[in-house]
This record gives sequence, C-alpha cells and structure tokens, in this order.
Amino acid sequence: MKRKNILILGSILAMPLIPLSAISCGSDIAEYKWSTADKYGKPIPREAKDLHKYLKFIPIEESIQSVSAKNAQDVLNNADLDMKVNALKSFALPENELMPEEFDYDLKAEANGNSLNITLFITEKKNGSKSSMNIVLNGFRDDFELSDKDQEIINNNILEINGLKYLIDGIDKSKLNATELKNRTNAYKWSQKIINKYNELKYPENPIANFFYASTYDNGIKKIVFANDYFKNIFSLFNSNTSELVKLIDSKITNKNDELLKKLKEFETQKDTVLKLNSTAKYLEKTKEFTKLISPSSLDATTKKEILAKFADHFTKSTIVELNKFSNANNKIATNQKTLSPKLNEFKTQINQLKTSSDFNLLDSSLTNLNSIISLIIEQVNIDNAISIQNAEFLALQGAYDLINKKEIQVVKNNETGVIVNPGYSDAPYVRTALQKMLFIAQAYLINEPDNKLYKNQDLKKIIIQVMDDFAKKYYFRNQQQFVNWWFYEIGIPRELTKLLGVLNKVFNEELKTNEFKDKFEKWSDGINYFLPNARYGGAAKTAIINYVPVTKKRIQTGANVIDTAKPILATAILNKNTSLIQDALMAMYDNLFREFVKTKDGFYKDGSFIQHDNLPYAGSYGEVLYTGIADIFKYFENSSFDLSKDKRFERIYKFTELAVMPYVFNLSISDGLSGRSLVRLGHGDKQKGMNILGALTIIVKNAPELYKARLNNFIIEQLSLFSKEDLVKFGKDYKIRDVYVNNLIEYKTKEKMTVLPRNKEDWEFYETSYFNKYNEPSTRTDSLKDKNNVPVGSDLALSNNGLVFSKNQDRYVWKTDNFMFNINLHGRTIGFPEATLGENLESYYYADGATTLHTKANNNPYANEYWTILNPELVPGTSSIHTSQFDKLYAYNFPDQLGADVSKWTDKTLKKQYDDFTAALRDKQKKIEDNVSLHTNDSFNNGIIYKQDGFVKSMVENWNSSLITRKVYFMIDNQIITVGNVHFTNPNNIVTTTIENRSQANENSASYKKEKFLNKEIFVYENKDNNEVNGYVVLDNIASSKLNKESKYPILANVNRSFAKEKNKINKLYNTLTIDHKTNKKFAYSTIPNYDKTKKNNYETNLKNFKIILNNHDYIIASYTKLVDGKESTTYYIASFVEENKSKIGKDKDYDAKIKTGIYVPGLDTKIYLSSPTTMVIETEKNSNRWNIISSSDLNLKNYEIYFDKQFSNLESKLVTNDKIEYSNKESNEVKLFVKNATQSGVSVFNNFALNNDINHNAWFTLEVKNEK
Repeated sequence: MKRKNILILGSILAMPLIPLSAISCGSDIAEYKWSTADKYGKPIPREAKDLHKYLKFIPIEESIQSVSAKNAQDVLNNADLDMKVNALKSFALPENELMPEEFDYDLKAEANGNSLNITLFITEKKNGSKSSMNIVLNGFRDDFELSDKDQEIINNNILEINGLKYLIDGIDKSKLNATELKNRTNAYKWSQKIINKYNELKYPENPIANFFYASTYDNGIKKIVFANDYFKNIFSLFNSNTSELVKLIDSKITNKNDELLKKLKEFETQKDTVLKLNSTAKYLEKTKEFTKLISPSSLDATTKKEILAKFADHFTKSTIVELNKFSNANNKIATNQKTLSPKLNEFKTQINQLKTSSDFNLLDSSLTNLNSIISLIIEQVNIDNAISIQNAEFLALQGAYDLINKKEIQVVKNNETGVIVNPGYSDAPYVRTALQKMLFIAQAYLINEPDNKLYKNQDLKKIIIQVMDDFAKKYYFRNQQQFVNWWFYEIGIPRELTKLLGVLNKVFNEELKTNEFKDKFEKWSDGINYFLPNARYGGAAKTAIINYVPVTKKRIQTGANVIDTAKPILATAILNKNTSLIQDALMAMYDNLFREFVKTKDGFYKDGSFIQHDNLPYAGSYGEVLYTGIADIFKYFENSSFDLSKDKRFERIYKFTELAVMPYVFNLSISDGLSGRSLVRLGHGDKQKGMNILGALTIIVKNAPELYKARLNNFIIEQLSLFSKEDLVKFGKDYKIRDVYVNNLIEYKTKEKMTVLPRNKEDWEFYETSYFNKYNEPSTRTDSLKDKNNVPVGSDLALSNNGLVFSKNQDRYVWKTDNFMFNINLHGRTIGFPEATLGENLESYYYADGATTLHTKANNNPYANEYWTILNPELVPGTSSIHTSQFDKLYAYNFPDQLGADVSKWTDKTLKKQYDDFTAALRDKQKKIEDNVSLHTNDSFNNGIIYKQDGFVKSMVENWNSSLITRKVYFMIDNQIITVGNVHFTNPNNIVTTTIENRSQANENSASYKKEKFLNKEIFVYENKDNNEVNGYVVLDNIASSKLNKESKYPILANVNRSFAKEKNKINKLYNTLTIDHKTNKKFAYSTIPNYDKTKKNNYETNLKNFKIILNNHDYIIASYTKLVDGKESTTYYIASFVEENKSKIGKDKDYDAKIKTGIYVPGLDTKIYLSSPTTMVIETEKNSNRWNIISSSDLNLKNYEIYFDKQFSNLESKLVTNDKIEYSNKESNEVKLFVKNATQSGVSVFNNFALNNDINHNAWFTLEVKNEK
C-alpha cells in the first residue's frame, strides 16, 4: 500500500485548519515534557497541548479513494465514543502505531467536497486538561447514488447467489441446469399444497401461526430413505444378468429351434423385463419365472452349475451390495438391527453354497429368503415413515399453538451451580422456519407455467400480505425484546428475511411505486434496522441479550461475524436504494476485518493464522461462513458500480486466502483442526467445508487483480484434479453444497492453469523462513530490498518450503505435498483448548494436545461419517492420554428404544430413574468441560522452525486436568514425520497411552496393520483394501500394538443438541488403532510414512539410519540428521529445551538454577549449550568446516535473550535490520551480537524487538565461526 505522511496540526481549537508537510522530531531530546517512551524510543508527551508534536498520521489511500467524504464523515461521527479512534484508523493510521493511553479522545468530522476535516479532541486523564489537533484528508471519491440499472444488476445477482436464478426476468430456461429446473417446479408445487392447507384456516385470526402449520405439517415424508432407491440398482443388474444367462444357455444348445431357447429369448424381450423391473414384486416374480424355465430342462449338470454360479455372482455383486447399503443407511431402525441383519447373514450363507451347487431348489429357497428380507424392509420403512408424518403434523400443531398462546420467557440459570433451571422459550425459531417456507410461495407467484395456478394469483398476494403484516406487527419489530438466543434476531431471521424480501420486491413491483405500500414494505424489514443498525456491532439494540442476560455493552463484530451482520444490512439497503447505508456496511467490513493483518485476538495474521473467539483457530468452520458470506457480497455487486473486485479495500482477501486457506486444504478437504466445535454436528465433513470455501473462491477470484488471480485459479484447479464431474455432483448432493458452487467448480474442470506473475516483496509482510541471506527476507527493511522482485511470499513461500507452513499464532502446523497433508494441532499459552460450548464438542479433551490428521491421495476423506463424534476421546491420533473412568456410566447407558422420546409418558419408574441419572451426568459433564476446559489456556507451549525444506516442531503439552505432561518433537524430513517424546505423570497406577494412529474403516476386513521387521525395529504397515491406502509406522522407541476397536456411541454424548428425540440409536463405527502403552517406558518415538511404498524400503531405512535421537528426557529432546547437500555432507542438530523456571515457587528455584548452570552437552558439536528458558534451536554444520549456521527461537516469545556455548568463536554474521521508526539509537542494528563471557565461554545476545515485523516466537538466524583450537 502506497503511503504519504500528512500533517496533524495542534493544539488549540482556534488554530486555522490548513494542511502542512509532515514534521519529524529530528532529535533525541524532545521539545516537550515527557516521562515514558514508546517501543521505538520516541518520548510520549505528558500534556495534551503537546500531543500534536508526537502524533503523526499516515492516510490510507485504499479506503479514502473508495468512499465519499460525506460517507467518511458519517462513519466517524456516528461511531460510539469508544470506537471513534478505531474508526479514524480506517482513514489514517498513527505512524507510531500508538494512541497514548494517558489521554481520552473524541472527534468530529466535516466533509468539504472531496476533503474531510477532522478535529481530534484530547483530554488528559489525570488532570482533565484539554486540547485538540486537526487533520485534513484529501482525495475522497465523488458522492454517488445507486442507479436503477445498478439496482437491477444487483438484485439479479442476489437472486442467482441465493439459488433463484430462474426468477430473473427474461431468463432462458434452456440455460438452467437440472437442479434449478427441479427447484423451480418444486417451488410452485409445494406452494399449492401449502396454500390449500392455509385456506382451511385452522387459525384464522393468526396468519403466521396458520402459515407455520400449513407449511410444516407434512415435513416428515422425507425422513426415511426408501428401499426402492436401492432396489433400482438390483433390478438393473438383474436384467443384464438375465441376458448373460441366455447367452450362456444359447452357447450350450446346438439346436437353435429348441423350445427352451425360444422361451428364454421371449422372456428376455418382455416389456416389463426391459423396463428394468420397476417393483420389488416384479423382481422376485421374474427371477422365479426364469428358474422355472430352466429347472426341469434337459440342461446338463455342469451347465446348471454354471447358471447357479452366475446367479451367485449376480447376488454377490448387486443384491447383497445394495442390501448392505440400505442396512447401513438405515441403521437407526431398530428392526433393521434386530431382525434384518440375521436374515441378511443367512442369505449370504445360501449364496456361498450356491456358488458350487447344481440344485435349483437351493436357488428357490434363496429367493424365498430374499422375499422375506425385502418384505421386512418395506414394512419397517412404511411404519417409520408413517410415524414421521404423524410426528411432523404434531410438531406443526405444537408450533402454531406456541406462536399464538405461549409466552416468551428468558432462560433461568442457577448462578451458583451454573445449571439451567428453565430453558426459556422464544418464538424466533418458529418464525425463521415460517420465513423459509414463505420463500416458496413468493416464488410461486412469479413462475409462469401452465400447471401453476398460483402464477400472478391475487389471492396469493393477499395471503402474503396477511402473513408479512402479522410477522412485522407481532414477531419481528422495533423495540422487540430478545429471548433465549440473540442469534435468531441478529443473524438467523435477517438472513431468511432478506432472501424473502428480494423476491417480494418483484412480487409487489407495481405496488412499491406507491408511498403507502413502500412504507408497508419498509415496515416488514424494520426489525432488521432495529436489531442491526450498524454492521460493526452485535447486541446493538437496547433490548438485546447475550448469555441470557441484557447486553451492557455492544459486541464489536469480528471475522465471520461482521460478514454475517453486513449481509442483511446490505440486502436491505439495496432494496431501499440507500447508498449511504451500503457504503457504511462495506466500510464496517473493512474496519473490522480487511483493514490490516492483526497481531492479537480475532482476525487474519501474517503467518496464516485465522482466529475467532479471541484464541481459537477457525479457518474451517467460521472460515466457511466468512468465505461464503464474502462470496455472496462479492456476487451482489458483481458488474455494478460497487464491484468489490475493483475495490482496493478488499484486496487483502486474496492474501488471506493464500496464507490461511491454501496451505490447509487437500483435495477439497480443509483440516479439521480449524473447525472447532462443528466437528460433531450432524453432517459435518472437512470436505463439505472445503468445498464450500472453494465454491466461494470461484466467485471471489472471478475478477481478482492479475497479481493474485493466477495462483488462486491454479489452486482451485489443483484441488479438483482428483475428482470427476460426477464426483462433484455427488458431493454437492451429499454435503448440500449450493448449486452455484457445484456448477462453478465443474466449470473449473475444463479451465487451464494461468501464468503466475512475479511479486514485489513490498506487497507483503511475513515472518522469516528464509535464512542466511540478508537480501532475501520479506520482513527485513533494508535499502537493498526495496526493488527486489519475486521474493517468495504467500503460496510461493509455502512451495519453496516444501509445503511446510507453521502458523504459530494459532498453534497449527501443516506439511502438504502433492500426495499427502499432515496436520499438527496444539494449544498453549495463547491458544485455548478446543471450543466446547452450547453443548457441542463435549469429547474434545485431547483434540489439540498434538492431535495429528493425515490425508493421503488414496484416502482423501479419512475423517468422514461421524469420525469425531464416535471416536474414543482418549485415542486421538498423535496424542498421549491418561485414562479416566469418570464418564464410564455415561457410555454404559442404553436408551430403551422400544419407548418413545417423550420421557414424561414412560411408566417404568426404573427406566425413568436411569434416564434421569444419565441426563444429570451428561449435564454435569457439559458444565465441567464448558467451565474448566473449553477455550482455556494453560502453561503449554509450542514452537517450530522450517529450514531447507525440513520441519521441526516442538511442544510441551499439559493435558485438560493437569494430570499428564507430554514433551515431544516432530521432525518432517524426506517424506517421513518422526515423532520423539516422553510423558510425565505421578501415579504409577495410571493408564497412559500414546496413540500413533487411529484410522476408521468400513468393515472388519477393510483394513489391517501388518507387523514387519525394519532396521531391527518394527514397522506396522497399514493397508486399506477399500481405497488402496498404504501407510507405514516405524516404532523407534517403546513397543506398539494394533487393535480393531468397535466403538458404539450415542451422538448426544458429543453434542447434546443431537438429542434422543432426534437420534435415539447408537452409531457403530470401526477404528483401527495403533498405540503405545506407558506402563514401563515413558518414552516414545515413531516415524509415520504416508503412502508407504515397499519398493522404496531401502530409501526409508537409509533416511532413518541418518537420523539419531541424542537425548529424550523431560528437560531436552535433541536429535541430528545427516544428509548430502550439493555433494557435501551436512549434519543438522535439532535442540528442544524444556527447562523453565517454576514461577509459582516461593524463593529461588534451585532445580532450575542447577539445570541452567549445568547446560547440556551435544555430541558432534563437542560443546555444552546453556539455555535459560524454553528454546527451539537448529544448528547446521558441514563436514570439514568450522562454520555453524544457527536458527534460534524463544518459545516464550521473549524480546531479548542470551545463549552460551563452551566454545570460542572468531566471527558472527547476522541479519542487519533497518528500522526507520527507531528514535533512541541507530536505525540499523544486527539482530544477534557475539560477546565473550569468559576464557572458555562465548555468548550471543538475540534482539527480537528491533525489526518491524517480527512475529510470535520469532526465528533469529546467525552464523558462528568456531576458533581453531591450537
């Protein structure tokens, strides 16, 4: 971003308002009274009248050029007092990055043409003295209004992004795909059903309650997967099987006039056979008819045997496969588990016998058994479907009754115990559902088809007005009190309402030309204006709540939340042609999300982190919401005067994507370590989230600047390379991906990769991963770099680092190649344990204790189908855990599935008592994880260094209840991930386990571990027959064992929102687990080899031979790796120090002092190294050289620290950093300096706070030259 200095004038109100050139202090001695200096050494004035001499501002041209001065004036003047300074920073940033806290600030802005005059009022907090300074900003864009043409373009774009393209005026139906045509037809057909029910006027005095009942009374019809879907495949395959059998018999009979052959050919060409046998009865009838034809025939025994073998093959390949699919898809049906499974097993046995038999009676009995199986299925499906329909009508009646009669009340919580005494009640969920259904009937009015009786139907208009008036009067209106959950009022209802209003705008196009109806229409959206007056804030209404109590202070919206808030405001402003509100909402997005990379709390960081809720990585879950929301807004304004792809304020979205998304997506799946509590929601999938984000990117990238477009375009193409068009269509259906996303992604299948443009490093700031070259570091500000092009940044930097990206601000580390993605998920002193709030993610105790996930090319969806919901929480791959029995009773409980979900109707007191005990224990579990674990930080710490395409990650993990400490290091070298560590616990009776891997599989025979010898160690080779995945796990220290675990769990145990009323059956899942038991040995070491190839075993062994574990204890883990680099032997030493002073001790920490004094001897380097705090260090040596290349990083993020060696060095080279902001010393300094401690020891001082852009756990590099010993 190009910047210029501008004058900030002071100091008295009467001072004339004129722009001057920027002034500089120019001296180490200030011309005013001061007591403290800022981090750059510049004195901070003590008195308000002198503050103008310190404060200088840099105008932000990207925002100034994007808005009018009038809009900027409104933004500044309308900001809350505590947000005034933040609003100012959207147009001008303080050069010293500081607004001194000793003063209070207020401001007033006044637009003057394309200029903005700002008066900044200053009050000294201690004595109340006042002053002011004036700011002049120039270059704002001209005022402009939303034209009719722009509004038409935008409204059509909104219809398209909402999946309603078929409502655009003049749309060519031939341009619509099959899904769009189906949705179009469904809209008016469902609407007719709804309107017929509505006109029964069950609740004539309450339009919205009447509509809710009419639109939801038969929702249950779709709740069961019908058997016919599976039998269609059976019938199709049977037809082809019949043809094959006729050909077989034809080949055996020489007389072509044979009567049997004639009958068979006649049978084959019968109409109902050719029609793929479209009913279950016909399938059995035809099979038996065929059997009768050939059973008494003169065919020889061998031929009959061949025929029966063909039947057996047909049954195995089609019938059994389809029946298994049905059984798995409907495993929640109790009858399926108790009766169907044994019958199916019996049928399988008969088919195995059929393979070698010539007895047609066996075929007949097999068919009879199959008939009983199919009858069972149909009977149970019909029963369950009928129950679902009855339940739906009951819920529709209950909802309508509640909307009319039930009083809204707030949640009541016991403040002492934290237990919710009364769950409260709100109409809002019912209202949101009604709005979703209203969208159908609004569409029906606009769809011109001969069989659509609702097209341009005036009675339908009257119904819409009735319902919307009732909605705006009683259910969503100005000054309405929020109840139970603010989300419905500020996100849920506005989201649905704005979709609906966009369609109603077309329905009432003529009426809206009158002021009277325009007022009515605005009344329908008045609730949005009340609850969302400004996109910058949540809880802005005076009746808002948070955590069930009134809001005392508005929430500043960050990340995905500001997008959620901005969308309905923008949609409403577009309908009302309110240009000022559009600009304000866009400015709010810029202020709260796009303005800059953040350094603390929520937002995007330079290192690829994305944080929500202050301390949680969330690029998967909230990232999905954020990207789909941004894509919607980009699509809104596409090809209009507001086109965001041409708006400089939003260019950072492309940088955010390269840093925070691209490294963590592999074959459409985004790492689950970035998805928080959503892991255990019904339907969750890392591929679902990844596909939504990729789909959103197809819109965002469409008109992106050329500098970013090629990389993002190529990224999307690469992610799709493994999948066919049919795959994408299936994913879209399975994961409920928007049609527009699926269509766009399919289109990308035919696109070519683009040529990537070179970059200028000035466009980026990034923490160092390039070392020992002072002219090739993106975050160093030196004259030599100013014109240097194509320095690796963003995705180029990840590529140059062999796919290694360490996002330290979020404690997430990833290694992604073309063939696999390996993720490490940690918590620490700034990043919390995974979120477990609102009853979700209740099993996440170890999900961030170094949990590892592995996607491979063969298995790109390993965590699908409820992996995290059913997983044993103490067997999370990559973690060490300590067994607890406190939840055993919860896991042992069995819900009596013969009873309904309404416990109040149970008569058995024992069963009811057991259920009450279970729910009480579950509430207690929920409270404890929410209060004591979720979002909490502890004394854990982590760090990482990437060097020469190898990765080194170090971690000290304290578990959720502080009963276990794990110290471990991950080495990512030459396609292996070597993990070395140890566990610490005090009770020898504890059961402590390290889980190397825990892969899920479809059935008992799908996959297994094969134990083999490997370098006098053991390797467990995991092979999955279903997807041909092969991975190797070499155990380097301790003893491992594998086991196939059959987990069976109620979803409610991981997510209380998945109640027994919704899911009353356990889910069964198989996990193939590889673990180490720590009964006798507290150490562990193992290597993970993704995509293990037996033909490359020698290579794997050679690499592991060159890897040496030098030390592994609770103070240090040290290893070395030797390899040839450019024909020269190089050894890299990896040093992880865990030595830390116990701050809680009173007096001196003698253990700590002794360890620091002793140091640690490193063979090969022939020296002791003395580290005074946890440090991560890499030392590279070259054979026959006395130079050491060293990279060092403080795990505790110390600004300055020292390291000592039992060596004397003759020379040190380190980075020369230039920082123009430094006032108290030279503006240029070496980051590391060498000193002699005594006759035998040397030391280095590392200065972490000098460079502008040093990030968390900054990696400092330096080269030492060892003195030759005489």
